[in-house]
Amino acid sequence: MSDSSTNTHCFANCRELTSVNITNSTYLADHMFDGCSQLQSVTLNNYHSYINNYAFANCTMLTSMTFPQKTYMLPDHLFDGCTNLREVKFAEPSDLKYLGEAVFANCPKLTSITLPKSIDSLDYIDPLFLSGSSINRVVFSGISDDMFLDEV
Repeated sequence: MSDSSTNTHCFANCRELTSVNITNSTYLADHMFDGCSQLQSVTLNNYHSYINNYAFANCTMLTSMTFPQKTYMLPDHLFDGCTNLREVKFAEPSDLKYLGEAVFANCPKLTSITLPKSIDSLDYIDPLFLSGSSINRVVFSGISDDMFLDEV
């Protein structure tokens, strides 16, 4: 996929879609792949910069995701309902600075996450970024202490 002018919901509920290779696009629209229940593999290019809300919501077969360096934010409800998501990785170095609300809501198999060194302050993290999630341990590579959710 290389068109940077994709529309909201453009691939939503494509139940036969199993993999996506996003090559030249730097933009993912709201709900772009929402409900693609067979989506298992997503490859984002190294220049990927902007992802909108709910882009991968309800992709129930998605098990892992790796974000390239140029990902600046994880928006609200990005993975909401990704019931098999187990791992989220970030390139190092990473440009990630912001985490939106309920990014990992309803992802029961994702219990721990390591955020990149680019997250050097909690100021740009929505206080509710973990609402509805099963994550019980967050490691901040750029902050000296890990955050265990039973301590917060």
